[in-house]
Amino acid sequence: MESSAASYSSNTSQVHGISSSLKEDVDAARDYGATILSPKKMRDMGVKGILDLLPKGEKYYITIDIDGLDPSITPGTGTPSPGGLLYDEVNELLKAIASHGEVIGFDCVEVAPQYDPTQMTGQTAARVMLDLLSYVTKNKEEKEQK
Repeated sequence: MESSAASYSSNTSQVHGISSSLKEDVDAARDYGATILSPKKMRDMGVKGILDLLPKGEKYYITIDIDGLDPSITPGTGTPSPGGLLYDEVNELLKAIASHGEVIGFDCVEVAPQYDPTQMTGQTAARVMLDLLSYVTKNKEEKEQK
């Protein structure tokens, strides 16, 4: 998933997945300090392994690029690529990131309803964002109760 998670602090670190990115884009991201992970590599590492790449307790801005999800569940994007992440995988990762630090913002990009006669892409994107918002809110409430 492109831009599956990004942490912005005094040390900017980013974790990117890769789908149909151009070589120049991958090189530019690496030059900027991003770690590039394929969905297969993300699966192999697991959520804990991915979190180990992010500094704990920092502030995170998360960008969800919908074409990083498998087109079987999100066909409405300009660059669908088989082998992407599944809903539960994304959800598990977002829940873990929300607990790992403070999510200060997020967005979801590349949703193209005109390419999806089922309207499933928009529904999935909305669900992922709603889930993330609930994780952020729950973590904030738990911290306030301590």
